[in-house]
Amino acid sequence: MISFIVPALSNEPYLEKTLKSIVREIENFGKADFEILVMLKGKRPNYLRRLEEKYDYLKVYSTQGNRSQAKNEGIKLAKNNILTFVDADTEIGENFIQKTLEDFEKFAWVNYSARPLEQNKRRLYYYSKLMNFFQWLFSNANFYRPYGFCMSVRKDICEKIKLGDEIFLSKLAGYGEDSEFGKRYGKFCRKNKLRGKYESRTRVYTSMREWYNHGFWGTAKRIVLNVLFVPLFEKPLIENWRKI
Repeated sequence: MISFIVPALSNEPYLEKTLKSIVREIENFGKADFEILVMLKGKRPNYLRRLEEKYDYLKVYSTQGNRSQAKNEGIKLAKNNILTFVDADTEIGENFIQKTLEDFEKFAWVNYSARPLEQNKRRLYYYSKLMNFFQWLFSNANFYRPYGFCMSVRKDICEKIKLGDEIFLSKLAGYGEDSEFGKRYGKFCRKNKLRGKYESRTRVYTSMREWYNHGFWGTAKRIVLNVLFVPLFEKPLIENWRKI
């Protein structure tokens, strides 16, 4: 089935809701062969201990690494071939599991339609519509670029596109490591005539806090640099807003 990998800092304010949204979908679908791997940096909060005790498919692993290293560690631990990476400020919507499993019968990767968690912030809604348009465009052109906050890929392909021992490059953590990964993943898929899917039948809800905190142009600059130029030059090109 699916291994959900969630890299997170211990003080992440959205993490509990993120995990509960995944638990909800697993409980609704049926618990067999699913797992949630929380790659946690920092002290384990009490709510996380309670979730781990209650749900045997939710496991918390301590990591001292950055975002890329946490993802790489999660991939090594994952027991399933379908890997879904979920940021700690992102909730998955209803029927996420059902639609993802259906998609992987035909496709090699899946990105998802997004909406802001803060529904009252109207401008974020329009920003999400813009992101979704470009994601739809890139996906249908078979030009793979993952959303950083939620994407599903295949573990066997991840293993085939390694650079040394790394799948996500540690030097790019928080600077576009997912886009650089997506460049290699997409190249492999195109070479082997594998396609991906932009999934609009279920949604994910993300905080979009970078858009809110840094404004449209500041965030747009970051996205353009990270999505287009970081994969090309394989080095950081803008200030890192993340700590993991």
